[in-house]
Amino acid sequence: MERRPVQVWMLPEQEAVVRAVLELASATASVVGCDDDHARPTLAAGINAHGGIGDGPAARPAADLRNLLASAAPADGPLVLFDSGMLLRGDRAGPDAELLREARERGVAVLTLEPLPPTAPDLMAAAGSLAPTAAPAPVLLGPADLPLSPERGAAMRNVTDLVWLAGLARHAPGFSDIPDLLAQFGAVHSMAVVTTGSRAEGSLRARMADGLDLLALVMGQPESVMATVSKQAAASAVHCHATAQLRYGQGRSATLMIALRGGPVQRHTVLTGPGGRLEISGSGLVWTDDAGKVIDRSKRRARHLTRAGEAGEQQPYSVLCEQVAKQLRRVLDSGTSDVLAATGRPDIAMLVATINAAELSSETGASERPATHLSAGG
Repeated sequence: MERRPVQVWMLPEQEAVVRAVLELASATASVVGCDDDHARPTLAAGINAHGGIGDGPAARPAADLRNLLASAAPADGPLVLFDSGMLLRGDRAGPDAELLREARERGVAVLTLEPLPPTAPDLMAAAGSLAPTAAPAPVLLGPADLPLSPERGAAMRNVTDLVWLAGLARHAPGFSDIPDLLAQFGAVHSMAVVTTGSRAEGSLRARMADGLDLLALVMGQPESVMATVSKQAAASAVHCHATAQLRYGQGRSATLMIALRGGPVQRHTVLTGPGGRLEISGSGLVWTDDAGKVIDRSKRRARHLTRAGEAGEQQPYSVLCEQVAKQLRRVLDSGTSDVLAATGRPDIAMLVATINAAELSSETGASERPATHLSAGG
């Protein structure tokens, strides 16, 4: 199969993940970008040299993500953000959104493992730069009235459509069947989601967005969230785990536990409702009624996809690498990320607002309403 070019932006510790995704997608790196000046040359050389990926021209190193966006050309392939750096943050949100839009207009699709924009204020700042000047006309958005004009709302949706959030649980084996299962199971009263994974496969925010999107798929949008977000005691203050209790209408509730621990991404969820208890993980599902009788059981056979390691040993690909590679291949085959919309798009605006609410709740010790965060920064 022909190897097609892909541009990547990454962290040094993500080299193995990037190599696995490129190999599974039958792609070759045309550009390798990284913030770390010392690691960048060896990353590009390493990705060129391993996995049979270096058949074409050597990957060019890139030192600045915004410059990469500004110069990205369709001939270099889609851009996959394994890390987003400071993109779409603070006073750069508006100009960065313009760069993303211009890249898309040039025919460069952008996939990201990180939720962009990372916060609701950044989302509103980016939308503000794209929205035409008009008299404000408040509209109803979520459970709270927010000072959001139709023009700003349209621009906000435009910002969230500029990238594709890849590697979500809703598209993973087992979890992608949830909508069909719920047609038989009935309305869900409570739900628990547990996700663990290493930093190499995404930040804590990425894992939170993943779990919150799965909750939104089943439960809808939360009315409030009470959370604890723990930060690693280091100069970079990297988030390492989070727990949250979410409340929904009609007395429904959910819990979320995220941890950057335990290697490759693993997901597990339990749902309860009139249909009994439904447990879903990457290895399959078990549906039992209130008496404990098994109604349905399925086991996903492990795919023994392996790759040669440094010493020739066989190592399995992670589920997340398989997911991202599959989505990337669809983009390479179609030339655009729009084809992925058929499998369902997450509400990134509400996801980043809920993450904001969880982080604020962790600081204040009180519950927060995600909808109110969408009015911030406007």
